[in-house]
Amino acid sequence: MNWRARKTWKAVGVAAFLTTTATFSSLGYAQDARSQQAAIEKEISALNQQIAGKQQQMNMLRSRPSPEQAEVATAQRALNDARAQLKAEPSADNEGKVRNAEFKLKLAERSYNKAHADVEALTEDVNRLKQQVAAKQQQIKDVARQNTEAAENQQQKIADKREQELARAKQEAESAQKEIERLKAALAAKETAEAKAAPVKAASAPAPMPTPAPAAPAKAATPAPVAAAVPATAAATPAPAAPVASGGVIKLNSQQQVLGELQTLAQRAQGGAGRGSNYVLYLKKPGASATNKDKVGLRAIGNDQYRGTFIVKPGEYEAVIGFNKWPVQFAADEDGENVFLLDYSDEKKPRLVVYNSRLEGGK
Repeated sequence: MNWRARKTWKAVGVAAFLTTTATFSSLGYAQDARSQQAAIEKEISALNQQIAGKQQQMNMLRSRPSPEQAEVATAQRALNDARAQLKAEPSADNEGKVRNAEFKLKLAERSYNKAHADVEALTEDVNRLKQQVAAKQQQIKDVARQNTEAAENQQQKIADKREQELARAKQEAESAQKEIERLKAALAAKETAEAKAAPVKAASAPAPMPTPAPAAPAKAATPAPVAAAVPATAAATPAPAAPVASGGVIKLNSQQQVLGELQTLAQRAQGGAGRGSNYVLYLKKPGASATNKDKVGLRAIGNDQYRGTFIVKPGEYEAVIGFNKWPVQFAADEDGENVFLLDYSDEKKPRLVVYNSRLEGGK
C-alpha cells in the first residue's frame, strides 16, 4: 500500500468504517433476496407452462365426439332454458326445474368423466400444479420478509458496535488523562521530597577551616566583589533531554521525560477528528526476516498517534514500520515490557518514542 492510499485509509474513522460495512452488508442481503426471488420465479414460470400444456390437452380430449359429450351438451342446454324461464317467470315451480336441470348436468358430467379417465387425471394434475404455484408465491413473500428482517438486524448490530467503539475510545482517552495526572502528582511529590532533603544535607556538612590571610602589601588592593549566594534549588541540574538513538527513534530514561512525552502526546491526540486505523511495528533482529513473533500492535489513539507495548530482551534490534527501518538497542536495565509511541502525523518523518514501562510509575 503506497503512502497516498495509506493516508486515505487512516482518514476513514472507525465510525465511518462501520457505516460502510453496514452499507455493504445491506447490499449483500438485498442481492441474496433478489437471487432467491429470481430462482423461485423461474420455478413458477415452469409450473405455469406445465399447467397451460395440460389444460390444452384437456380441451382437445373434451372436444372429441362421444355419447357422454352429447349428454353433457343436452343437460347444459336444458339448464340454460330452465334458468331463462325462471328469470322470465319467477316461481317455485321454475326454481325446482332449475335445480333438477343442475342435478342432471352433474350426472352427465360425472358419466363423462368416468368415460374419460385421462381428462380426470389431467384435471388432478392441473390442480396439483396450481397448489405448487401458490406455495412458491408464498415462499417469495417469506424470503423477502426474512431478508428484510436479517438486514435490519445486521444494521442494528453495526450500530451497537459503533456505539461500543466510540464509548471505548472515550474511555481510553479518559484513562490516558488520569494516568497523566497520576504521573504529575507522583513527580511533584518526588521533587518536594528531594527539595526538603537538600537543606538537611547542607546543614550536616562540616564547616571548612578558615585559611590564614597573607600579609597585606604596602598598597591596599581593591577588594574583589563578593558573589551572591545561590539557592540550592536554583543550582539544581535540569532534567536531561531525551536522547535520540538513530533514524527517528527516541529513547526515554527518566520519569520526567516520560511525563513530558505523555503530556505532549495527549495534546497531539486531541487535535484530530478521527482515531484512524491501527498499525503494526516489527521489532526484529538485524538482518533477519520479520515474523509474527516480532509483531508489536500499535493502537490508534487519535490524530495519527499510536501506542503499543512489547516484552523486550536486551540486545540490538531493527524497528520496522512501513518503509521505515531504524536500529535500536536495549540495555540490560531495559529488559521487560517497553512502551512504543508512534507519531505518524508526518509520514516522511515519523517519530518513534521508546521507554521501559516502569518509568510510568506504579510498575
